[in-house]
Amino acid sequence: MEEIAERYMDELLNRSLIQVVNNEGQPRYFHIHDLVRKYSISKAREQNIAAAGGQGKIPWPDNIRRLALYGFSNPPEKISKCTDLRSLLFFGPGDSKWGSILYEVMRGGCRMLKVLELRGAPIDAIPAEVFKLYLLKYLGLRDTPVKSIPKSIGNLGKLETLDLKNCRVTELPIEIIKLQLLRNLLLCSYVCDHGYFEGVQGFNAPYEMGRLAGLQKLCFIALPDAEGGRKEAVREIGKLTQLQRLGITKLRREDGTELYSSLDKLTNLRSLNIVSFEKGEFIDLEHLLPPSTLPLLRTLKLQGRLERIPKWADSLNALTTLNLRGSRFREDPLEHIQGLPNLLLLSLDCDSYEGRKLSFKAGGFQRLHKLSFVRLGELRWVTVEKGSMPLLHDVVVSGCKLMQDMPMGIEYLKNLKLVDFTDMEEEFVERLKNEKRKKGDQWRLAHVPEVVVYNWVNGERKRLPL
Repeated sequence: MEEIAERYMDELLNRSLIQVVNNEGQPRYFHIHDLVRKYSISKAREQNIAAAGGQGKIPWPDNIRRLALYGFSNPPEKISKCTDLRSLLFFGPGDSKWGSILYEVMRGGCRMLKVLELRGAPIDAIPAEVFKLYLLKYLGLRDTPVKSIPKSIGNLGKLETLDLKNCRVTELPIEIIKLQLLRNLLLCSYVCDHGYFEGVQGFNAPYEMGRLAGLQKLCFIALPDAEGGRKEAVREIGKLTQLQRLGITKLRREDGTELYSSLDKLTNLRSLNIVSFEKGEFIDLEHLLPPSTLPLLRTLKLQGRLERIPKWADSLNALTTLNLRGSRFREDPLEHIQGLPNLLLLSLDCDSYEGRKLSFKAGGFQRLHKLSFVRLGELRWVTVEKGSMPLLHDVVVSGCKLMQDMPMGIEYLKNLKLVDFTDMEEEFVERLKNEKRKKGDQWRLAHVPEVVVYNWVNGERKRLPL
């Protein structure tokens, strides 16, 4: 299904009917022209296919099949009468009245629902009537205050996607194993502090998770504290051979051998995200993987201490995104990854490198589009040789307090569109301003359309004059 959908999106892109917002890695966000949007809504209403509404009065017939609502302060009670609904998409925020309306919808006889998206809805428990929607394929509860999933989740035998991101759920009942058609299981919450991403929290996996053989996305599974339980959980992951996206938290150094044994079986994997047990914990990724392992991997994110860049990383020819966090490399890691042929996005975050200087050599990173350094506490200098990163268009430097100057050789990056300095020392910003004032058109960043400087103020980014 996903491959067919991607082909449809590619066709729309080729016809210029939609436009990709992000160009790094796999497209996730799109723009649509106002005229195309109006035409689509008009034809959908004309053929009674779908209705979309925000603030204000939205007309739709009682026999509407698909309904999308967003940003309502006064929810329309009429939706409880739409007994032919197949898809109901609600995108908050909404006030407390929404809770009672949604409960009424569930009780009102919308038994034909296949898609129920309640993103941001003000409900702290899932209405019992939801678990009587035996045709339901998609259940989205992202960004809701829901705290638990009842055992009756096992009644939804046709469910293919369960989205619980940023809920308050931390574990699933064993009855989840009954959902043999489940393809996407998304359960995690992201932790931020003063505007910086700090980490991700996973969920405690039920026993025999490997029986969900059709899973394609599993994010994030938290490994148990007991050693025996961790090994068993990692072995269960190896049974999920259809996985395309995998996120693991609370990994310990001693789990490395078992993890490699499972990864060797996941030949369909496109995205791998690994988080160590705690800050400073080593991740054992030194075991050799055969070159044929992970041939489709496009995204690799590693949070935890590493001895060095894994030896198998240079064989990831499909890799487009690499994020390293808390790695604490002592030696410059760039030479081990500069030859990756399709790398578009590189992010070195939060003490991933403890050295003072990073060097981008000529001929390296030939397809890189975006580069970011975040909170590298010891970094002072960055050098860029001519011929390195010829396609780079975004540079982000954030929270690197000891940096003395902007990257030397940045003037060689002729395709730059954005340079973003955030949360830097006052001396750095003053040096930037002085160079711009003195050099004028000869300023090293004169060729860049957008150069911005921000500081964090009460958790918000405030732009500073440059």
